[in-house]
Amino acid sequence: MKLVRDKIPEIIAGQNKKAVISVMNDEEYYQALLMKLSEETHEFLVDQNEEELCDILEVVYALAETMNVSITQLEQVRKEKKERNGAFKKRLRLERIMGSSDE
Repeated sequence: MKLVRDKIPEIIAGQNKKAVISVMNDEEYYQALLMKLSEETHEFLVDQNEEELCDILEVVYALAETMNVSITQLEQVRKEKKERNGAFKKRLRLERIMGSSDE
C-alpha cells in the first residue's frame, strides 16, 4: 500500500485493470507523504532528471498544504532564508570551522 497520484486509479482502469484504493486519514496521509518524499528523493538521486525533481516538488507542495502553508508562504520563507543565509550559487564547501583555540 502506497500513496499514489490522484489519476493513477483512472490510468490503471484504462489498462483494463482494477485498482483497490482507500482514502487515508490526516495522519496516515502525512506519514505517507514523508515516505513518498524519501522515495522520490532516492529516485532523483539515482536518475537525476527533471521529472524526478518535479516529483519531489509535488510532494513538498502536498506537505506544505497539510501543514496549512501556502505555496506563497513557502516561497516567502525560502526567499527570507536565502536573504539571511544565501543560496548555493557560489558552490561553497565548508572544510572546517576554527575557533580561537585552533589558531
